[in-house]
Amino acid sequence: MLELSLIKLLQNHDPNIAQEIYQLFQQSYSIESELIEAEYFPPLHRSSKNIASSNTQFYGLADSQGFIGAIEVMSEEENLDICSLVVSPRAFRRGVATQLLDYVLTNLHWRNATVSTACANKPAVNLYLQQGFSIVSQSLIPEGIEVVHFKKLAV
Repeated sequence: MLELSLIKLLQNHDPNIAQEIYQLFQQSYSIESELIEAEYFPPLHRSSKNIASSNTQFYGLADSQGFIGAIEVMSEEENLDICSLVVSPRAFRRGVATQLLDYVLTNLHWRNATVSTACANKPAVNLYLQQGFSIVSQSLIPEGIEVVHFKKLAV
């Protein structure tokens, strides 16, 4: 059982925190890149400087060894866009993604929530469907990855 801290807002403008988020992204997205068989996966090319300068909000979950999950969101008016949701490989299949998603859906103000993921990322697709998101469309991005777009309306 993981010894977890509370989910908290991360100060991504702090270069040290941005670097930790970057490292978590690299760990998680390298696995996703293999899972979806992507030759070029844009999230892997995001820098810690980009994370530090982002106007999005990051929420994270840690254990005694550091971050095990993070969710990045952009909230504008009543729209919540989930920009990224990553989990450290050492914490896979332990409910971390569900906890982070539940946290933002419960604690942030929104009427419409959106998220996108690769169609081939079955764990993420299943998570969003289980959390009440509906598929609204699919698209092919320039990198050749098929993406599924989800939406959820507040009740």
